[in-house]
Amino acid sequence: MKEDKFITAVLKGTGYAKENTQGVLLVVVALVVIIAGIVIWRSHIANKQENAQSKLGIAQIAYQDGQFLEAKDSLLSLVNGYGKTESAHVGMFLLGHLYYAIGIRDSAGIFWNDFLKTGFEDKDLQAAAKAGLAAIQSDNGNYMNAAETYKDLYSEYPDYFNRGDWIFKAAENYLAAGEKGKAREFFQKFIDEYGENPRVQNAKIIVAELNAQ
Repeated sequence: MKEDKFITAVLKGTGYAKENTQGVLLVVVALVVIIAGIVIWRSHIANKQENAQSKLGIAQIAYQDGQFLEAKDSLLSLVNGYGKTESAHVGMFLLGHLYYAIGIRDSAGIFWNDFLKTGFEDKDLQAAAKAGLAAIQSDNGNYMNAAETYKDLYSEYPDYFNRGDWIFKAAENYLAAGEKGKAREFFQKFIDEYGENPRVQNAKIIVAELNAQ
């Protein structure tokens, strides 16, 4: 990855990242829970874990301040230097989030896949990484695969805080894939189960248009 490519992407993607508050809040909340729950058994492990946590905290602060280059450098240092720690695993997830936010989707996919391979047990972060991979599929025009991934996520993670979003995105991707029957089914499911969501009106309009065809 050339540095100038990253910097260019940062300049183009700053607005998106700042507006992507929901994803950032998920990261922040999950991060607090994860770090608070870590149990350290030996002193040398404790020191290494403490250093890893410190790097993770520095990266998080840099990201929140819009210092994406600094955040990326801190996270890469964390992942490369403390790869077996839980903090480094979270760092992989955050790198995926960071790269996706600034539009470098190939790198985002690599880090989200690496994160999932660690077997990290936090289900919210698992779900968010898989949803990120589904978003990359959709961005790349693999609408059917993206729709199926969102559908599977809805079944696999029943307690996820923003689960309804997956139903809507599954419907959108089915529609883009030309699967109008599936799209209608999932838009209707979204309407029936998430009636208070502000996007319900859009879903109703799409269903009406599909029914009129």
